[in-house]
Amino acid sequence: MNREELKNFINEIRKNVSNKGLALYIYNFYKLESQDIIKETNYLQKCEITERIYHIINNLYEIPKCKECNINYVKFYDMSRGYTQFCSKKCLNDNEEFKEKIKNIKNNKSKEEKEEIIKKREKKCLNKFGVKNPYQNKKIKEKIKNIKINRSEDEKRKEKKTRDETNLEKYGVEFPLQNKEIQAKRKRTLLDKMYNKLLNSNRLGGLAIPLFTMDEYKGNKNENGKLIYYLFKCTKCENKFEDNTDNGRIPRCHNCFPTEQFTKPHKTISKFLNENNIDHEIEKYIKPYSVDIFTQPNKIIETYGDFWHGNPKIYKESHLIKKNLTAKDKWLKDEKRINYLKNKGNEILIIWEDEVNNDWNNVQNKVLEFINKKE
Repeated sequence: MNREELKNFINEIRKNVSNKGLALYIYNFYKLESQDIIKETNYLQKCEITERIYHIINNLYEIPKCKECNINYVKFYDMSRGYTQFCSKKCLNDNEEFKEKIKNIKNNKSKEEKEEIIKKREKKCLNKFGVKNPYQNKKIKEKIKNIKINRSEDEKRKEKKTRDETNLEKYGVEFPLQNKEIQAKRKRTLLDKMYNKLLNSNRLGGLAIPLFTMDEYKGNKNENGKLIYYLFKCTKCENKFEDNTDNGRIPRCHNCFPTEQFTKPHKTISKFLNENNIDHEIEKYIKPYSVDIFTQPNKIIETYGDFWHGNPKIYKESHLIKKNLTAKDKWLKDEKRINYLKNKGNEILIIWEDEVNNDWNNVQNKVLEFINKKE
């Protein structure tokens, strides 16, 4: 019988016999036809008649090769499943289509399904090893430790060489974390987790809503170490404001939650402005600083405490305001801040605590002159 005749013969028998018992049935009851099947598939070496029958039914003339590497031959399962698609787990895990399939399966699983999988895995490990994770088992720990200790230097070098070659082939570098794409992916994953945590935790306390997406979230600081500010909306007054999230900071609407810890000079000048019907804002936020007193359109009054700002009339450069901060250091910081605010188009008046306490009349005149001064 030729191949076509054999195919018709096998298909006729399949009408009454299942795939599972097909090969055994033909081999036991149709000896001559079995010999024809073997002759027709003589290119197959040392294989069961089941595989030969599969070739005839599916018009195959050679063993299929791996879908990924296209070098190695794949293994035969049975009549129903046929051949595997991949020659090894490595090729399976390297296949982009398979990776995407696994990714979609994981993404489509609900939180409950994921929890159920974890519970099943832990239960299986408890039954088998007595612990939730195999690596928590003392015997396994000891076994791994002994394997590492008993390896010769040649084996260690060979293992390292193999690992480096695999990483070079797969990632282009000896260590996966040196790969730019992996670094970017790892960073993005971390940022996504931080963003979700920001949204789903109680950190914002229901006081602010982020007006930026997950893709727009770039962390707390940029590459130069400077704070990154994001747009939020206050849930109380619906004011839109910018703030950072560095070091656990809670974004604060400066309209609803201004700083309340005012110094005595600060309160005294604010009271004076109220008495003279001068509209002003306390702790006005001008990114990235909060200023003591602000009047429209662009005038700022800063009240400096003698100790905390190191009044040069009282303290020397070397005066230690707090640990690792001298009066000179504070002057430089204040100068940088003032220059920044001036460059933003603001006019600034600085009033010292000493002036408020000892020369109040002059301070009142300075403030009124500053406020009424036309640009």
